[in-house]
Amino acid sequence: MNKLYHLQVVLIALIAISSGCKVAVRTFPTKKATNIGVEMGFRKGVIFTADYPILHLALPGVDPSKRFTPTKKDIEETNLIFREQVIGTGKAHLNHYENYPVGINLNKYFMQYAGFINARGEKIIHINYVWKERGEDYFNSEYLSIHDGGNNYWQLNINLTTQRVISLWVNGMG
Repeated sequence: MNKLYHLQVVLIALIAISSGCKVAVRTFPTKKATNIGVEMGFRKGVIFTADYPILHLALPGVDPSKRFTPTKKDIEETNLIFREQVIGTGKAHLNHYENYPVGINLNKYFMQYAGFINARGEKIIHINYVWKERGEDYFNSEYLSIHDGGNNYWQLNINLTTQRVISLWVNGMG
């Protein structure tokens, strides 16, 4: 009976996860005034405020001087859009993103979020996925720009205004 109970608990948890239940987003201050810590279940990240100087980040159609600080609600929306449009319900969805790192475990990545406004006044969230390999203090980190490393480092842009993934790219192999 005990094994059956545990199996039922696991099945209920899997159904809840796959049905799109929201993971609570928690934000908190960090040592750096321009960084806001984020935790979403087992996943962790940092939000760069509108005052954070991102000099080496070039997004097509985005003026780097027009920034906003993503909110908890914005992060929750990006998680839902990512789940629906990138992970989807099957492999057919992934074909839209031929370089998507299939089979990834998002808990092994640290996310860096930055908010921009495009030329049409739409809110764009840029997410930088960084492989957590060392015990670094990622909450107080700088924006990491990695040019090689395969699917250990990848980026995603989501247009919050239109609720669409607008780009996803995996860094090249070194």
